[in-house]
Amino acid sequence: MIRRTSIILILTALLFTLMTLSAFATKTADENRLVNKAAIRVVDYAFPDEHLGFSDEGVTAERVSLDRSKNSNAVGELVGQSYYEWQHNSSMHRQIAIGTSAACPWTLHVDYMFLPSGVLENREIEAYGYDGASSPGAPVYFYSGFQAAGMYAGYPSLDVTYDGDYLGNRSIITAHNRLAAGGRYRIQYWFQFECNLSFYGASDRIPDTLNDCGTLYPSTPDEAEVVWPDIQYQDPPDGPPVLHLVGSAFGGGSGASNLNYFQKIDPEGSGDDPDGGSWTYGCAIDTVFNGEGYELAASNNGVVVISWVALLPDEAGCDTCSQNTPTASAGRDRWDNDFYYQKNVNFGRGWLGDPYDGTTNFWENRVNVTKNEPGSNGWRPYADIISMITANGDFHAAWIAMEWDDAAPGTYRSRVFHWGENLGFNATTGKGNIRTVSAAQWDPENCNSGSFNQNQAKLSIAECNSNLYIMWVEMNSPMTTGNGLGTGDGGARDDCAQRAFDGDVQGAANGDLFISVSSDAGLTWDAARPLTDTYGGPTGTGSGLGCDPEGVEGDCPSEHWPSMVEFGSDYTVNPPTGLSPDWNTSTALVGTGDNGYYLDIAYFNDTDPGGAVMAQGSWTNNDYLWMRFPCVQPIDAPGFAYSPTDFLFPNCVKHCEDTVINVIIENIGNAALTYDYTIEEDQASPSGWLTAANISGDDYSVPSGFDNADTILVTLNGNHGICTPGSIIKVTGRVTITHDADKPTGIYEVELVVADTCVLPIWDTVATSCTELIVGTNGNAGNSGSPGDVNMDYDGATEEPDPENATAYLYDSGDIIGWMTGSGAYMNWGMFQATIADSVAFMPQADPAHIPGSYTAPYSVPADYFYTGVYSTNDTSVMFESEWYAPTDPGYSCGFVIKHIKVYVNGAPKTGVTLGLASDWDIPTDSSSYNSHGFGPATNLVWQRGIDWDPDVPEDEDDWYDSLRYGGIMYLGGYNCSSEAYAPGGDPDESFDNPYGMYTGTNDRLVYPYDLGFDSDTLYMMHSLAGQTLSSWDDPDDPKGYYDMHCGMTYLHNRDMASNDTLHFFVAYMSNVDDDYPTAGGLDAIAADAKDFYDEYLKMAGGCCVTPGDFNHDGSSGVTDLTLFVDFMFNNGPAPVCANEFDVNADCSLGVSDLTFFVDYMFNNGQAPVCGCVP
Repeated sequence: MIRRTSIILILTALLFTLMTLSAFATKTADENRLVNKAAIRVVDYAFPDEHLGFSDEGVTAERVSLDRSKNSNAVGELVGQSYYEWQHNSSMHRQIAIGTSAACPWTLHVDYMFLPSGVLENREIEAYGYDGASSPGAPVYFYSGFQAAGMYAGYPSLDVTYDGDYLGNRSIITAHNRLAAGGRYRIQYWFQFECNLSFYGASDRIPDTLNDCGTLYPSTPDEAEVVWPDIQYQDPPDGPPVLHLVGSAFGGGSGASNLNYFQKIDPEGSGDDPDGGSWTYGCAIDTVFNGEGYELAASNNGVVVISWVALLPDEAGCDTCSQNTPTASAGRDRWDNDFYYQKNVNFGRGWLGDPYDGTTNFWENRVNVTKNEPGSNGWRPYADIISMITANGDFHAAWIAMEWDDAAPGTYRSRVFHWGENLGFNATTGKGNIRTVSAAQWDPENCNSGSFNQNQAKLSIAECNSNLYIMWVEMNSPMTTGNGLGTGDGGARDDCAQRAFDGDVQGAANGDLFISVSSDAGLTWDAARPLTDTYGGPTGTGSGLGCDPEGVEGDCPSEHWPSMVEFGSDYTVNPPTGLSPDWNTSTALVGTGDNGYYLDIAYFNDTDPGGAVMAQGSWTNNDYLWMRFPCVQPIDAPGFAYSPTDFLFPNCVKHCEDTVINVIIENIGNAALTYDYTIEEDQASPSGWLTAANISGDDYSVPSGFDNADTILVTLNGNHGICTPGSIIKVTGRVTITHDADKPTGIYEVELVVADTCVLPIWDTVATSCTELIVGTNGNAGNSGSPGDVNMDYDGATEEPDPENATAYLYDSGDIIGWMTGSGAYMNWGMFQATIADSVAFMPQADPAHIPGSYTAPYSVPADYFYTGVYSTNDTSVMFESEWYAPTDPGYSCGFVIKHIKVYVNGAPKTGVTLGLASDWDIPTDSSSYNSHGFGPATNLVWQRGIDWDPDVPEDEDDWYDSLRYGGIMYLGGYNCSSEAYAPGGDPDESFDNPYGMYTGTNDRLVYPYDLGFDSDTLYMMHSLAGQTLSSWDDPDDPKGYYDMHCGMTYLHNRDMASNDTLHFFVAYMSNVDDDYPTAGGLDAIAADAKDFYDEYLKMAGGCCVTPGDFNHDGSSGVTDLTLFVDFMFNNGPAPVCANEFDVNADCSLGVSDLTFFVDYMFNNGQAPVCGCVP
């Protein structure tokens, strides 16, 4: 009786205390941070959506008069203006040509894509002609009637007829065109009716059913749209004219398409017979992944050549059989390419047999010029190519190539390459004798060149006065200052639009036009010279625009999307009356000897760099300009380039081993090159690890021409002086290459990581029926926003209202482990692209022969499955293995993926270990990556939510969905299996029913200030927080209270791990579009399904906690259990049957806090008790 009275008094006191505490409860505030996530790296871009935003009301825009004025003082005469500066995705084809005939002696023909405003409506093709024979010269035609109401056209190319008096010198325009609202795009062409006449007559459209000698992509023709054409016209002496067209049969997005070739006999005729306007055939040439990475070239003497970029071959013994399916690693299906071509010597006749005799095939076998070896480093053709047939009948092509490191592909470093039939093939390798025209091997520092561009982009090739000329756009070039030939280090790495300095780096680099000349049919090329120079003024004069002086932030227009005539002319072209002095650029160019020959060039002066249609830059009205370039002779001088550019992580060397790199010194000029080199090591110890030797001995000169390369053998750890297994050592140094070319010094940077393992992460995806997640062998998920719509998003679902932008929900996620040392926290994390060179990343220990998509889930779990293999902490003291389960059981939601993490020590016990994970969600919203955040209501769930950032804007469907999207992680359970292996339903030695803690934190404070993503001490502090900690940082500059955030979860804190401990943890990643998709009930319903799936297929049977708060373990909880716990706490009563059933607040201990928590639950509608984590 006395005891009962005492218990009641204690309970009364506790209730009063609890109510008092509730009345005065306070929250602690979080603190500080801010930076931009934009990384300067190549990403995998989708192509512009040709159906986005176009009106169905037809072309109704008011025409702009021909006497409109320029928006800038850039070089050239105004041809037109357009808000749609994005003329082509990659290859430019031809948008400018010169025509001649007896009736019209000299006409300049130009076409371009016109958009009258920053609204995606009324886009059309415009054609412009200039009569240079009249006196004074004048615009002679302007035509914009290619489309009727409801049609939409884009991406034009042109050619010119040569078949008579008034019928000669006529432009032929091609573009892809949609005939009616909701229709499919097909390639269409239009013939000018007579030379210099503002009217176009004969027109036709490639039939939907034309599929004679290949399969459109996708397999059903009406599923694909045939877009992005190139065109060539020929007039055989023994038959009617022939029109050649190539285009992409494209299924949309960023995937594969077919390169298709089409031919029409007598294209201005009519009827179905071969002599009366007949589509002879349409052939699928190859599968391509770069959209417009193809070209047509033709000559009057009957030669036709199709050239293109496609993946490396994948069939043994066939060096022209390119891969037809994308590779597993994101981005490689755009980059790991070869350059191919196929030639016909008789006006394109005979793919199916000569249409005149039905038997002869005049198409030669296709040729692989580059023949890159799979897995090898070097230079890969990317997306920009151009070609022509020169006057002597040789095929010539140029392409822009990306520097390729097979271990870490994706870079803006580039070169312009050229090859011609006259150069032939190497007798040993079978590769073409390819020439380097120009090298742009720098990394962007403040801004990049944007979608489908490298440091160089948008090629043209021409012949003039027996010389070859190649023109391109170059971004952030060291040659845009100084004398224009790249003397010294120069440098214009801050040549960016102002928005780049505000964090918007994509496509913000300003471009300039460059040109190089060859007088020996492409064997050698002279130093590239800028045709425009808006950074520092025209070459050598310092008197140009000067609109973005060095070191000053500001805007400059970008000279981009250029096109150059195929052949120069020496016709005396009459200028128009009152033409400004920038009629040609001869006074601004280095070089003489043009002999009256000129090349005509058209380009866009983009006032805000980047393609607005790609969400890079803004919609601005941009001048389309025409300038004339004198066909100067090349300047004799050496050139300099070297390859590879550097040796950086993830390349590494194992302890007590060495590696040798061949650094190729190449003379890319047309006179002999002399060079030398020096070696520098940055650390005093270890020393002697970097050595170099010239393979040619004491000869440091390199001739021009065919034999134009030398080799420096760079040896790393050659004396095996770094030989301390069990450690990771990083040293840096460089080989500096000096030379007598007018180019910057070559600096071959070396970052050598010496470690026990040099295995790189391998990536794959796991997929449910509605979402996918990219995962790696280092335990990571998300891969820092990996492109490809594999980040717990719903891009392919019709229920996603914004599929173009809502392409990634999960930015990055990875394991967390750490412990305290005498000097602070030692932490490793598996996210934010941390590498073993940074000493904080997890290291894959071996590649377990990963074949993407090949694994079968164990235990008959119905799931798409991925196993990581073993990965370890950076010091290899703790080992990890992970499994990923994406459910395929239709009885469960498709909105979650489960991760199983296995952790054990590598030999010696480890004390004070903290284990968990962190996840950075960027839930799509109208505020970029700003999210709301919280916990529950499902047990052990932490989430982030999209927001409607601007509630003042009237809500549309997109705003509504912004605040309904969620992403989160939920703890499902954990075990220690020290005496037997894990198996579903098995009996563990310990169970961890709840995590130690969960938190949300702002990236401004916890991520952005640190180079490696986190700070070890701060991260350890966050993962030492018990229970649920919600970030409450208040930024006075941001009253809305939403931030770019991440969330963290701690499984165990300060845990001593014995040698035989094997810890297992299960977490679920989940997301949703709204309360109905992918599961009715939203995130709560998905969480419930994830828990049920885990319980059915993955949970172990062990663990005594069945009913939280059940002190006597009788299957229920109530006042009796409360009384027993008070008796245990204060009167030495018996302990609870299962301690974790009364660690009701899951703080991993039994105490007064549990009593207070349970009283609050019983009498104040407080939070329900949970299973605890008492060791």
